[in-house]
Parts: sequence; C-alpha cells; structure tokens
Amino acid sequence: MPCPENAVVSRFGVPGWTTAQALYYLQSIPLIDTPDLVIIQLGINDLKTIGVLPEQRKDIQGKCEQNLRSIADRFNHRGSKVILLTVFPPGSVPLIRRPVWREDIRLGVREVNDHLGKLNSKDLVVFDCDEVFLRNGKMNREYLRDTLHINSRGYEVLNSVLEPVIHHIFTEGL
Repeated sequence: MPCPENAVVSRFGVPGWTTAQALYYLQSIPLIDTPDLVIIQLGINDLKTIGVLPEQRKDIQGKCEQNLRSIADRFNHRGSKVILLTVFPPGSVPLIRRPVWREDIRLGVREVNDHLGKLNSKDLVVFDCDEVFLRNGKMNREYLRDTLHINSRGYEVLNSVLEPVIHHIFTEGL
C-alpha cells in the first residue's frame, strides 16, 4: 500500500468475514491507537448471500451499507481519516459456483456502491473501484483471483491508483 516513508502499516482482514463480523469485532476490542488513515474494503461476502437468499436482497444490501458506514464512523470518531473502497465487481462465474449464483448479486453490488458513493464527506473518501476494475459489467479477468477476489496484479493496480489519493490526504487533508 502506498504510504509515507515513516508510516506503520497494519493489515487486518479475515477471509470470509462479512461486514457484520468485522463491525462486531471492532466493537468488541479496545482500539488502543488512533490510525491517521484507515482503508476499508469489505462487502462482497455479505452480498454473495443474495444468491441463496434472493428474497432478502434489499435487507442484505441495507445491512451491508449500514455496517460499512458504522465501521467508517468508528474510526472517524476517533480522529482517523477513512478511505472506503467500493465493493469489487464480481468476475465471471465458474460452473461450480453457478448453483448458488444469481445475477442479482451484481445488482446488489452496484446498488451498494451507488449508496456508498453518496457518503463522501470531510472525513470519508469513497473510492470507486469500478473505475479501476470493471470491464463489460464484470471484474477485468486480468485482476481476478476468483469470482469475488482480486489477485496480486489487481492489488498492484489498486495501490497505484490509491497512491495519489493517499498522498493528497497526508499533504492536503481530505
């Protein structure tokens, strides 16, 4: 991740976690330090459940949006600046995933991202990952690790486009 030379970078992520699990964890541990900047990328593990619970799509999306906002607010209230990345667009769906896949998942991702885009504020930058990854309605294959996650090349590209945003935050503020 691009950052100032004297920065301390900590990564927190648990494969498979939903926004609710991440929020619960953050609420249950004391935050000892106040980071200058937090970058949040979550949501697809919530939205993929639309495939098996299509009648709950709006509720799943609403909870995802609410949890992402609560996570960002938790850091903002402590004085951290926050970059909230939109949910990465899903890629092509392999045969093994098709029994639990619905195209409503893509709709859910788009609608959540549209909602997140309206949250930009003086303490929160929402970064639209579709501009980097989306090709013909799906994740660009060049950046796919699997249907829902990006590979190392995807992270390289993401880091390169985030670098000026991070630089601006550290030099000019949000």
